[in-house]
Amino acid sequence: MQEGNKDFLYLLRMLEAIGKILFYTKDYVTADAFLFSNHQKDYNASLLLLLHIGEQATKVSSNTKQKFPEIDWKIIKDFRNRVAHDYINVDKLIVFSVIKQQLPVLQNQLILCIKKQIDDNVFLKEELEISKGSIFYEHIDFSKL
Repeated sequence: MQEGNKDFLYLLRMLEAIGKILFYTKDYVTADAFLFSNHQKDYNASLLLLLHIGEQATKVSSNTKQKFPEIDWKIIKDFRNRVAHDYINVDKLIVFSVIKQQLPVLQNQLILCIKKQIDDNVFLKEELEISKGSIFYEHIDFSKL
């Protein structure tokens, strides 16, 4: 698989994880409610998805990262490392803030990145069309792509 196609998959996986997190957390207005509701299932699922976002971000090629410096790839990786290596001690307020304030921004940045790469023929439109039918991407709003 070509580098561009791999990056397309990594970025879609990031978008899907963001979509899931935003879906899981849409009704929470405080970090405490988020942490203590549903036996911490939504909190723990969201942390694992944040970790997954970081994992996928580390796989994105340096070419794509250089082309989109407005996406703070290092912060994404660093946050992933913090969650992975100090899971129990991650501050719930920081997690909640990242989810409510930073993820929507990252989601928009990733959408713009994918759109630009498709427009520049780096990512294949056919891959986008195939992805629309995948059950693995049901939390992505493809109308924005």
